Amino acid sequence: MPQIGESWLTSPTVTRPAYEESVLPAGAANAVPLPSVWVRSPAWDGFWMLSALWLAPIILWLCHGYSDPEDSPLDLLYFGLTALFWIGHRLSSTYLAYCTEAYRPLLRSQPVRFVVLPLLVTAGCFAVFLPSDTALPWSREERLVALAILDYVFVTYHFAAQHFGALSLYRTRVGRNTCTYTRNMDRLFALGVGGVLVFLADILAGAVAYQDQWVDRWVFPAWLVSAQDGIRAGATITLLAATAAMLFVELRSMLDTPQRYPRAGSQNYPSPAAEPNVDGSTTVYFSPKQPTGIKRGNWIQTMPNKGWFTILRLYSPLEPFFDKSWRPSEIELVR
Repeated sequence: MPQIGESWLTSPTVTRPAYEESVLPAGAANAVPLPSVWVRSPAWDGFWMLSALWLAPIILWLCHGYSDPEDSPLDLLYFGLTALFWIGHRLSSTYLAYCTEAYRPLLRSQPVRFVVLPLLVTAGCFAVFLPSDTALPWSREERLVALAILDYVFVTYHFAAQHFGALSLYRTRVGRNTCTYTRNMDRLFALGVGGVLVFLADILAGAVAYQDQWVDRWVFPAWLVSAQDGIRAGATITLLAATAAMLFVELRSMLDTPQRYPRAGSQNYPSPAAEPNVDGSTTVYFSPKQPTGIKRGNWIQTMPNKGWFTILRLYSPLEPFFDKSWRPSEIELVR
């Protein structure tokens, strides 16, 4: 990734004939970063959105000194959080969706998804559970276990999808909601950490619904369970490494510089347009300070000794871009 101190980098052959920016595509306006990357504030986001930052130390503190976490006050904390937030989350979500005006347009536009399917699922659960033991090939207890297992799988995916939704809020606030690569990376992180690793952690902790009925019998052999300490350590390292990697990528993606609009393009809004050279090419400078004699539209500000990514956006590109007869040059160091 480009990284500079007090020198500047140039991209000298971004030629104007390869594209046209006169047509602004639908949704491009949504890519403008919002004034703040926080939903409300660092303190509010740190408590409500990034709750693991304060929950994890509390859990480790409550378990400290106990050989078995079940003997610690952790169960009391878990029960309190479950009663307060998990049940409240279910009830409040149902109330907002079906008892207020906020989601009425969505219910009318997608009745199958938000009305028909929930009713079918509810009816199906009753149809599976209510019949007597002799009415179906499986006893009522076995059907209850199957429904609990199915609920656990869907709830795990549900919370992983919620993590992706939280990441989407921040992706939108930094103006990257239209970036497919960032969206896919957020989805992979959310499903991998909030889904797969949570499932693995629940298995090692024995917290999976009716674990002895399906996980221990069908999925995990005895030797894997006996190696749970090593697996737990490896999963923790993987989680920390994945989190650090994602944070480093995000921090390099949008530099926080004094420059109001860090861009260089052919349009003169919201910042001055880049001025082309005599031969029709356009030179863009990347540096912490604006080089002497270089127009504002041809300069993008960076941070000293901090890496960054370069994004080239083409509106209505012409044939030379697709047949690769035109390509942007490599970034070059100029002193």
